Amino acid sequence: MVGGIIVPGGAIGPIAVGDERAAIAARHGDGVVASRTRDPEHPGNRNLDRVTVRYPALSLVAAFPTDEASSGAERLATRSRAYRTRAGVGVGSTRAAVRRAHPAAVCDAASCRIGRALPGRVVTRFLLARGRVVRVDLRRTPLG
Repeated sequence: MVGGIIVPGGAIGPIAVGDERAAIAARHGDGVVASRTRDPEHPGNRNLDRVTVRYPALSLVAAFPTDEASSGAERLATRSRAYRTRAGVGVGSTRAAVRRAHPAAVCDAASCRIGRALPGRVVTRFLLARGRVVRVDLRRTPLG
């Protein structure tokens, strides 16, 4: 089933930032590796590659810092209109709707952001094209 609640700073539908890859796979299947970036310090160890995994049945994409099963999602994204915040904002919403629903959002021509980009915090971005949300992205800010 596609759809659900976007929790700014937390989750998109059934997957939260920080959820382990193995736990996501147990609940929703393995997904499809969409991209892989080799670790330059360990080019022969695929377990240390950064990976992005698509979960087509959920219309979600998750990025993991390593290819290990215990790796936690550090970024989530969706282009699906089926996910909305409790205030009703998601893909297809206008910039004005995002600002009305989330007064703390900081907006510019390209996106509206909820949350401060402090180390370890999760920032939610509503990416815009022609004044409408085209993608929702949750990303944990690196610690260092």
